[in-house]
Order: sequence, then structure tokens, then C-alpha cells
Amino acid sequence: MSLNVLIPYHIANLALVGALLLMLRPNAAAAPTRRTFYVFIALGAAIVILIIAAGALHIDPYEAAQLPVASLLGYGTLLFGGLAALYRRTRWIMGSCILMVFVLLAIAVDAFLIEPHWLEVTTVTLRSPKVMEPLRIAVLADIQTDRAGAYEARVMAEVLRAQPDLILFAGDYLHLSRRSRGYAAEMGALNEVLTDAGLSAPLGMIAVMGNMDRHYDWPQLFAGLPLTRAQTTTRYDLGPVALTALGMRESFNADIRVPPADDFHIVLGHSPNFALGDVDADLLLAGHTHGGQIPAFLRAPVMLLVGFPRISAAHIAEIAPGKTLIISRGIGMERGAAPQMRFLCRPELVIVDVLPQ
Repeated sequence: MSLNVLIPYHIANLALVGALLLMLRPNAAAAPTRRTFYVFIALGAAIVILIIAAGALHIDPYEAAQLPVASLLGYGTLLFGGLAALYRRTRWIMGSCILMVFVLLAIAVDAFLIEPHWLEVTTVTLRSPKVMEPLRIAVLADIQTDRAGAYEARVMAEVLRAQPDLILFAGDYLHLSRRSRGYAAEMGALNEVLTDAGLSAPLGMIAVMGNMDRHYDWPQLFAGLPLTRAQTTTRYDLGPVALTALGMRESFNADIRVPPADDFHIVLGHSPNFALGDVDADLLLAGHTHGGQIPAFLRAPVMLLVGFPRISAAHIAEIAPGKTLIISRGIGMERGAAPQMRFLCRPELVIVDVLPQ
């Protein structure tokens, strides 16, 4: 983000905090409850103004997300800390402000340091008359790392621990940021993690392309691995199951038609938009949404870039009789200029057990 935006932004926030502290300093003219009301109104107005200003300046939406995050967690902490100092003689107000400081600091620590690497293994059990023996599928969506290392290695260890029959990769493998060492270096680092893990599965491993991947070289991420790279929409006969792997563009097509298969039919795509089309399958698997990374009200995420309702960002549902959609929250998160955070939205490795009915 350019200094032309950052400098006025920080000056405005400091001026706002200073003005609020002056307005809310102890005096006999206003009741404490009214001052508290003014604080929340002023903060809400400031955040809205900053978001509107960011849009007016044509800032990338992910980059612009830094502004309200900094306002809430950074300058919000400063404001409540200042209020605690001003009201040190009024214990309940001071205590409430100190509590808010700790709440905001705890949110920041959780969102930036804890949750991004706090992997959750979600196991989904389905039953189908189309399978004769139990089938276990591991779904890795949105690894989306900017510097592959210990966390990604731990994820692969969890995959091996699950002993899946089939391993599926749902796209978006790299997303560089300022701390990255360059695309070639990070591609090599992720390939090393995958190779060292020794991933394999009896029915194979299949990967599709995500919208963050470079179409001309993403398959090199899996060099040396016993893995099939689906560059375009392709159907695979895997014995007990049929798998349709969608090309990246096709996965975003809400009008797509995928014909049925005689065996248990899995459709794998990067974006979940394809599930809105005429897809005749038993199990639909996707990623892309990251679960929203920051749920707002009723756990619906703040922002998504797909055709699904926001409440469906991380979704496991039977969307028709015998037809299940699973949208993974993903392994990694949005990188680049976006705030690298997850809050109430842990990264997820999905394990699907399909049992005979």
C-alpha cells in the first residue's frame, strides 16, 4: 500500500483517538454511559469512512482490508488504554477499558499467531449403496503458502496418519508475500515438503489448478510425486469410484453440466460455484473460500468472491438426496497484501469416509 494512503490513514487515526480521549475525559457535564456510546459511534464511523476512502482510491480489496483491521486492533487498543488511564479513579470504567484492551490483544494474538497454524481435522462420514468397501478420501484445499516449512510438513503428516485411499488437492498452492524468497524458491520448498512427506494412496493422488496458480508451471510443484495433474476437465476411472476433476475455469462456472457415472461419482473443483450447475454426482468437493477467514455475524464470513451465499463459505451439506457438497476452509490463507489472519475460522484438513449402505 502506498505512503499516499498510509500516512493520511495513520494521521487520521491518531487524530481520531486523540479527539475521542479529549471528548471523553472525566468531567461533570456528561454521564459515563453517554461517553461510552460516543466511543462506539465514533469508532464505527471511522471504520466506515476508511473503507469508503479505500474504495474511492481504487485500492485492491484485500489490501484495503488492512485498514479496518489496523483501526480496530491497533488504534482500538490505544483508545481503550488511554481511557483506562483517564478513568483510573473510576474503577468500573477503568476495569472495563482494561478488559477491552486485553480482548483486542487476545484477538490479535489468536488471529495472527495462533489460528493460522491451528489445524483442524474434519471427518465426514457418508453412506452409499454404490460402494462395496469403506473408502477414505483426504481433501487438501488451498495450501496457499508464502513460505513452505514446518506447518505444511505437519499437515502432510496428518494426511499420512489418516491412511487415505485417495488424496485430492483442490488448488491454490502458492501465494507469495513480502517474506517470500521468489516463486521458483517457494515452489521448490513446497515440492520438498511434499516429497519428504512420502505421500501416496492406493487409489492415487489427483490435483487440480486454483485461481492463484500459474497455468504454465503449477504441475512442477508435484514433480517426482506419484500424482496426476488435471490441467483440464478430465474423468478418471479409479476402480470403485469415478472422479471428475474440473479445470479451474470450469469450477467457477455455475452453469456447468457434469454427466453421471455408474460408480460412486466424485467431482473435484477449486471453486464451489460448479455445484450450482447441473452436476450429477454423489460427492462434490471444493475449496477457494477459506471459510471467509473472518466470520462476522452468525459465523457468516465478511467477504467471499464466489457465487454462494456467505453463510456457505465453509459448508458440508446434502444439497440433494444422495448428493453431498463439502467446501473446505483450506490449509492456508490469503497472502499477498491481505491481512494474514484467521479468526474463529481454523484451517482445515477434510477426511471423508464413504461406507457401504
